[in-house]
Amino acid sequence: MGDSDAIRLAPRPAPGALLCPRIDTGAIFSMSGHTFGKDDLVVISPVFARPGEENVVYRVVEVHRVNLDAAPVSGGHPVRAPKDMFEPAPETTAAAEQPDGTHPASGNAVTLWAGSVVTVAGPRWTGPAGQLYVVLRTSGDKVWLVKLGGDNGRYWRGVHRSFCALVDPSLITMSPGDSVAGRRRVTSGG
Repeated sequence: MGDSDAIRLAPRPAPGALLCPRIDTGAIFSMSGHTFGKDDLVVISPVFARPGEENVVYRVVEVHRVNLDAAPVSGGHPVRAPKDMFEPAPETTAAAEQPDGTHPASGNAVTLWAGSVVTVAGPRWTGPAGQLYVVLRTSGDKVWLVKLGGDNGRYWRGVHRSFCALVDPSLITMSPGDSVAGRRRVTSGG
């Protein structure tokens, strides 16, 4: 038996070395090395985003050891997910379009309180333009509205506050022919 016929053994691995190769997950997933704080704007990484979540901008509500709690800026259900699934939002968050085609509000500078008079306009809002509404209740980014003068007890709940524009009550006037509480003034003919 010559030297070329001998079986060559691989060198023995060092103590503590892995016997099987590791899979490089960094090449597959973009693990975010960012640290996020409360109120930071984030998006879900394209690797993890489901259809319709690609461009949704979230605001960090709470930071946990492993997960983040984040709520969509435009309203909707909050998300709890691992920090690695998030990336910082683009610098131009106004350019990040939401799934319904709207742009996220950059923060409503006007504070709405119960009793505020507003007009409403926005995507999927079917009410008439210029109609006046009164805020019944506020909850986060959502408001509950009732038509000024009433509408047989009907009210709208969960309207995003970015759809509301505050109206100065001193500019509201009513002439004798205007509708009050859904009824026209009736005069007797004589």
